[in-house]
Amino acid sequence: MSPSASDPHGDDFLELYVHSAAFDKECAAYSKEIYKGLGPPLSDYSPNQGSLWETDSSSSPYDVSKLEAHLYYFGIRGPRRWGPKLIFRTSKDVYTAESGPERDSRLMRLLPVYKHDKLSKDNLWATIRSKIVELLDKQNIQHSSVDLVRFSWVEEKEEVEDIEDIEDDEDIEDDDDIEDIDIQVAPYGTVVTTPVTIWVGVLPDTLTGEEAFHSSNDILDLLKEHSIFDVDVAYRRHRSRDYCTWPTYRWLEDAPLPGNNGLLL
Repeated sequence: MSPSASDPHGDDFLELYVHSAAFDKECAAYSKEIYKGLGPPLSDYSPNQGSLWETDSSSSPYDVSKLEAHLYYFGIRGPRRWGPKLIFRTSKDVYTAESGPERDSRLMRLLPVYKHDKLSKDNLWATIRSKIVELLDKQNIQHSSVDLVRFSWVEEKEEVEDIEDIEDDEDIEDDDDIEDIDIQVAPYGTVVTTPVTIWVGVLPDTLTGEEAFHSSNDILDLLKEHSIFDVDVAYRRHRSRDYCTWPTYRWLEDAPLPGNNGLLL
């Protein structure tokens, strides 16, 4: 049973529900609706895996590495399936690639957004989303979707121990950059869940990392006008399709808040 606005347990029940098998089942069903009609992975999202470990020729400080671009969202369409190509992101998590093509990449998971302290009130997300679309149009960015999502993945125990060792050795004066990332201990490692992310889809080969950097700053400035400082922005390569869209939800605690264009991976 999904949590609802009338639930007497409120946030406590929601917290328990998020960590339950029922929530995982609902997410799986939710993802199945998203992926419906996608078919096999798109060929332009599936480069030769071995070539990703070749020397990266990019010289722009705003471009993500070739490995990160192609593997950051690995698994988001399903196990061992390529995800959309990452163009730019403002999130602070550090992507660490595996040592070679023979190693499996971490699996990214897409999560719906059920609640945000400010975006869920007074239809604010719809207002901000419309302004984001205006900003993208003004910058001639060929966008195909603007959605509100979260991501999660599992870091294996060895990686977690390395992170703990680094934190023990370093004097961290300011931890503001990491305080919004949720970390939970799992039997096989640590589950990391990102802050809420505005996920912008753009047509292939139409946006550079530098252009996305400046665009993301404009979006973050827009959020600051509403005193919102806990939302990330990310851009992915995305082909728009007409036959698969999300239903239009009003804001409910038991329903995610989609973008009007539909979320396709």
